[in-house]
Amino acid sequence: ESPLPTTETISTEGINRQNFKKPNVTVLTGNSFEPLVMGQNDEHTMLLMQSTTCGHCKRFSIFWNELSSLVEAMNWSSVINVMKIDVSKNDVPHDKINAWDLPSVYYFPAGEKEDPIEMTTVTRKDG
Repeated sequence: ESPLPTTETISTEGINRQNFKKPNVTVLTGNSFEPLVMGQNDEHTMLLMQSTTCGHCKRFSIFWNELSSLVEAMNWSSVINVMKIDVSKNDVPHDKINAWDLPSVYYFPAGEKEDPIEMTTVTRKDG
């Protein structure tokens, strides 16, 4: 299991500002899902499921690229993979993935790829 670096090990002096704005999001296909997500059992994976025709997905993609840039800038890319897949063109070969509500984000923990966690927003029910 690969632990994440602690905040004590992070130094803003080491961040290369030129690379900070370049997202490093891996684009998956149905064929590359298995080796790049499930096959990398010692790394954490964050997966954005989107469609190119979805307006909300296009807007969220901007934040996803920023997340990828932050992961890279903090030197966490060796333990966290930031990926996305267009589900309108690719099937996601995993029984516990629901690609109906888009955009959707799933976290595949290192060592536990068979049990991904859907990242959801918390809505307040108190009026």
